[in-house]
Amino acid sequence: MKKFSVVGTARFDADLLNIFDYIAADNPVKAVEFTSLIKKRLGGLSEFPQQGADIGKYRKLIIENYVAHYKIDESKNRVILCRIVHGAKIV
Repeated sequence: MKKFSVVGTARFDADLLNIFDYIAADNPVKAVEFTSLIKKRLGGLSEFPQQGADIGKYRKLIIENYVAHYKIDESKNRVILCRIVHGAKIV
């Protein structure tokens, strides 16, 4: 089975930092735990990149109340993390 590299865009990195900051304002320990959970779940895309639902141009993976949007670049064996937003937000 081939493995894919998992890389985040600058926008994804900013989204993740915003999630961390929002949670950390009330509970810094929970912020670390939750962002670690997000990274672990998204890291699993390296072995199973198609585990998220196909929504056209992107795929999505739900992690608790958040939705990660990503693309699979088969030609370069990589998964590109594009956004992660709260499920109540429209992207």
